[in-house]
Amino acid sequence: MWTSSADADLNLLQTQMDRLARDATAQLEADGVPTENISLERSVDCRYVGQGYELRVPAPDGDIDDVWVKTVAEAFHEAHGRTYSQRFDDKPVQLINIRVTGVGAVPHVRITEIEKGTADCSAAIKTVTRALFWRDDTAAPEWIDTPVYDRSLLLAGNTIDGPAIVEQFDSTTIIGMNQHATVDAVGHIIIERKPA
Repeated sequence: MWTSSADADLNLLQTQMDRLARDATAQLEADGVPTENISLERSVDCRYVGQGYELRVPAPDGDIDDVWVKTVAEAFHEAHGRTYSQRFDDKPVQLINIRVTGVGAVPHVRITEIEKGTADCSAAIKTVTRALFWRDDTAAPEWIDTPVYDRSLLLAGNTIDGPAIVEQFDSTTIIGMNQHATVDAVGHIIIERKPA
């Protein structure tokens, strides 16, 4: 049941949904997405009359008519039943918001591999070491002069035995006393526990 499905209301709804679809398509085309790679997802926020909260449900493509209204109302009843374990098929449903989301498919992005090196990464060690307080699982805590590596100088295949610090502009990676790190082909630092 819908609070109103008068033709004038459905025509206005159709006009607004079409406008949102045009706007989303135009924005994606302006961003360089080819038309054939654009898809639109329509959804609506609904609630039972008198409720103070809404649920978002998918809305079908095509003309907005009485069949469309019944489809959306049923989707809302089902969503309400899943979310709140009850549905009220005899209560009128209000449509609060309409939404159109434009999705642009882009080609698969190939991640660039970094320069290859050997296991030795001593060239990436900064001139400073830091005395840091470390503790492993079995020994008492102790101060250890810890090498500090420059992340931008690490190469694929480099390995680092902890304890160590890897610094970069926006983050610091800690390699613990019982850990071993390997730099993979695209520059990720893979940290694992050393074998016992």
